[in-house]
Amino acid sequence: YRSAMIEFKNALQENPALEKARIGLAKIYLISRDYPAAISEVDKVKKSNPSSETIKIIAPIYARALHMNQSFSAVLDLEDYANEEIVYYKITELIAQSNISRAQEKLDLTPNQNGEFFNMSS
Repeated sequence: YRSAMIEFKNALQENPALEKARIGLAKIYLISRDYPAAISEVDKVKKSNPSSETIKIIAPIYARALHMNQSFSAVLDLEDYANEEIVYYKITELIAQSNISRAQEKLDLTPNQNGEFFNMSS
């Protein structure tokens, strides 16, 4: 991952507005467990007035980084874009707060409960 990180950083030095490079760097930070750096990179993309498609790409990255960084209230404030990973993190946070009724409501409103985040028997 180190070489990819260097490439993304070099690309961003040349053009700080390259969303794909910033998203790639955020993913590498996430894999490397540098959650604050991943959050920072996604924040930079969010501030650049991203397209709705880009928002759908960065939202689960952001949710995972926030969750792993234990920024629990920030996870609950996220729009979930019907993304099962984000919904999963929200439900997990609600359960951690002993807010079982809200967690159940969120689960009941989740259209796809057959994905990897809800199928714990796999």
